[in-house]
Amino acid sequence: MKYAENYVYMYGQMISTCSFLLDGDFPKADGTAEIKEKYHLVGGETGTAAAVLCSLNVPVKLGGTHLGSGNEKLIKDYFADKTADLSELVTEGFEGVTDYVIIDKNTRTCFGEWDKLYSRSEPFYEQPRRSQ
Repeated sequence: MKYAENYVYMYGQMISTCSFLLDGDFPKADGTAEIKEKYHLVGGETGTAAAVLCSLNVPVKLGGTHLGSGNEKLIKDYFADKTADLSELVTEGFEGVTDYVIIDKNTRTCFGEWDKLYSRSEPFYEQPRRSQ
């Protein structure tokens, strides 16, 4: 794909999200619930916003958190035929970050390991680029 001269530069979390839609209400403590549907999609504030902009054919360039082995293929495959430039994204040999979202008919609850991105002295993200 040829990248546009003008684009929206997006910097932030590029993770994957596993979403589970329950077939009823979120269970009480020590209870159970049936999963009605499940999805594994592009996530993070940057990944989600970029997916929306690409659906509107807005060119985007993505930067931010490093991709890991658990989410690299999903993210790259998703954006492969979209208006997204992934050239600034770095893949590093770690698992990556996935969040888990449980959804019932009234609530949405997120569980994640976001501290993985910021918990080591060598960060799992690139500094934003001021010029391109």
